[in-house]
Amino acid sequence: MIHRLFAALIVLALALAAGGGGAREWKPTAQSLAENYAQIVDRRSPHEVVFVMWLVPELLPDGPESALARQILDDYLVIAVIHADVSELGEFSFRKVEDLTVNTVPNGTLRPLVADAVPPAVAGTLSTLRGVFGQTLGPMGRGAHWFAFNGDQVSSCKAGAFSVPYDGVDYSYQTPIPGCP
Repeated sequence: MIHRLFAALIVLALALAAGGGGAREWKPTAQSLAENYAQIVDRRSPHEVVFVMWLVPELLPDGPESALARQILDDYLVIAVIHADVSELGEFSFRKVEDLTVNTVPNGTLRPLVADAVPPAVAGTLSTLRGVFGQTLGPMGRGAHWFAFNGDQVSSCKAGAFSVPYDGVDYSYQTPIPGCP
């Protein structure tokens, strides 16, 4: 079962890595619509960029090989933040993201799950994501900081909204996201 989860997460990492080109898709799929919406790129200046990624179940293909990963992403809100500084020579350095909250509408603030409260399957998923993103995206993937929240108040395919306040900006999402059935 863990091998299927790992395979599904590798597919997700490769899809996210390939999707950053900025070109308009000719025939977007439900999966690519979800991927495009779930990623926020904030180019703050020529020397600073923030990426916020919400890992939604719709990023993964349907099927038995990704069912566990889809269920985890449905039950838990998984957010990654990358805050990069770019030197004049084009070299990236990454800021440490110590803490993150999520503001849900209308319910309030969610805090990330901490060590003892993270179920083993979610901890394994986060560990796998760190490894896969670090391998497939290099320094950018290793600069990602991952957070898991109880997902009871947020569903990618039900009406709602939430924001991720980070470094003076509220990055917002409206649901249902594009690509939902």
